[in-house]
Amino acid sequence: MSERWLKNVKKRRYLLIGINVGAAALVGLAALAGTKGDAFSILKPGAKDLQALEKAAATDPTPAHIGTLASSYLEAKQPGLAVALMESHPEAQTPELSILRGRAYYANGRASRALAVIDELTATCASASMVCPQWVRATGLADQAYFSELVSAGIEDAAANPVEAQAAFTRSRQEIHLVAIR
Repeated sequence: MSERWLKNVKKRRYLLIGINVGAAALVGLAALAGTKGDAFSILKPGAKDLQALEKAAATDPTPAHIGTLASSYLEAKQPGLAVALMESHPEAQTPELSILRGRAYYANGRASRALAVIDELTATCASASMVCPQWVRATGLADQAYFSELVSAGIEDAAANPVEAQAAFTRSRQEIHLVAIR
């Protein structure tokens, strides 16, 4: 009877080991599938449109082409490509592109650099040396308040600190609300 019991224990042990290995493999595949979707999100069905935008920006680097391509990169969760694109075309600077540049730096985990870009934009718009549309001024002030709160809280990458970033966002919107009431 003890040999029979021992064989049953061994069978159960091998069964449990098999289940654990299967579960670990399943978790590993699920994790791999999740990273693949994020890492290659730029290869989604709109990739042909993206190729057309890249060609247009390469052949005719106007602020409109640069801005459209950078926005597409941001939508595809590729802020590094957006930053590289705008840094490689410093001659194509408009107030609208400055907003986009700041947001690309922010999405790339560089809040202090985003704040510097937006600070420069708001100072330029305030000095009237550049004609800035009202929506750019309002967006610039809102972004400036948020990025300033992030930097003062010591947060460079909002994605790595979501709770603290949300608190900074809430504080920045309260500040803008008070400014808007005056």
